[in-house]
Amino acid sequence: MPRQVDYYFSLQSPWAYIGHQSFRRLVSAYDLTVNHKPVVLVDLFSETGGLPLMKRHPVRRATGWSNCSAGATSAA
Repeated sequence: MPRQVDYYFSLQSPWAYIGHQSFRRLVSAYDLTVNHKPVVLVDLFSETGGLPLMKRHPVRRATGWSNCSAGATSAA
């Protein structure tokens, strides 16, 4: 049975574009079957209580990006 991965993504999110090429390389390298699961961010935020980036406090916006970068660097 082929290995599968559920791929949740939003075309409104820059992360869908930033990580796409790396994700496709993994899919190819491990011969994965991808179950595409598009997400509408506005609906997700309303269900989870989250806020879109531009509606977040300026301090949170600034640290959110740097935390993601630091996490990606330290995990490598």
